[in-house]
Amino acid sequence: MALKNCNECGQQVSTKATSCPHCGAILKRKTSTFTWIVAIIFIFFLFGLFASYYDRESNPNKSRLKNIIDNYFADKSRDEVSSSSTLSANYYTFNGYSLNDRERTVLKAMFVMDFDSLLNGHNANLSSIWQRHLNVISVTSDELQCDYENNEVAGDQKYRGKTLLVTGIIMSINRGIGENHYVCLNGGRNMFIQPHAHMYEGHENYLANLQKGQAITLVCKGDGMLMGSAVLSGCAPTRNLAEALIDINIATGKITDQFSKGHVTLQMFVASSLVIASSLQNSSSCYETDFGKDVNKYNKCTAEINKILIDKEKMNKSSFKLATDKLKLDFKKYE
Repeated sequence: MALKNCNECGQQVSTKATSCPHCGAILKRKTSTFTWIVAIIFIFFLFGLFASYYDRESNPNKSRLKNIIDNYFADKSRDEVSSSSTLSANYYTFNGYSLNDRERTVLKAMFVMDFDSLLNGHNANLSSIWQRHLNVISVTSDELQCDYENNEVAGDQKYRGKTLLVTGIIMSINRGIGENHYVCLNGGRNMFIQPHAHMYEGHENYLANLQKGQAITLVCKGDGMLMGSAVLSGCAPTRNLAEALIDINIATGKITDQFSKGHVTLQMFVASSLVIASSLQNSSSCYETDFGKDVNKYNKCTAEINKILIDKEKMNKSSFKLATDKLKLDFKKYE
């Protein structure tokens, strides 16, 4: 029988003993080499698994919001628009009148507000235009997780690689490796295993303004299941999707075409943008170049626009008539 010395009293005891029979001290057993080897292998396995997933998320050639947006259009017209360029004034010409920089900015902000409202399940004034080209699967985070728990293969067929509009409750907001931040949403039968929504890069400010328990809607790509959790990648706020899809609608002539065909609500939108642009102060958040990327500035801009829309003094008949005259519209039609 192998013996060793007790660290407390120095008497010899068996290596298998859990306590010293002489002084009663608790004896620590050395962890076997085999146990250490197994533990190290397991740690490297987990690291490799998550590193592989992180690489898939962080590589701009593999996971880009542009690729998600492509799936939203049934007619695949995304290639007609450069995702990095600002649309020129030619795309914002209505009945021969070209909107100036401020008018274009305000009109697009109004379009985004309206489209974003639709994506979040609310009424939209121009829903007849926006819905015509949407190709998206709407699902709650709970439905997504439960579908995967019931049958992972069926879940992949239904969601993997598809563009999803996911609504859920924020359970936690987490910082991953590098810029791979993610949000855990409610869902499933196990409170410790939840859907993971990995955010598209550059949304730190957006995440910083979120709170646990808040309802949220994100546009994501379904990315299968990992260690029991449904995975969503390339996630972004619905506002980002709305902006990109509006660029497509404008660049492909769908907006100006509907305007020319007499879409009354659209015509009122354009006329209102002229009035609002002339009413906003020079220091307006809407006129800051990065307002579309900064959620706080964007919210301030929308608040400023809404404030003017309900201001009867600024949205008066004379101002609106001046706008309709520029657009060669019959003012009496909108009284």
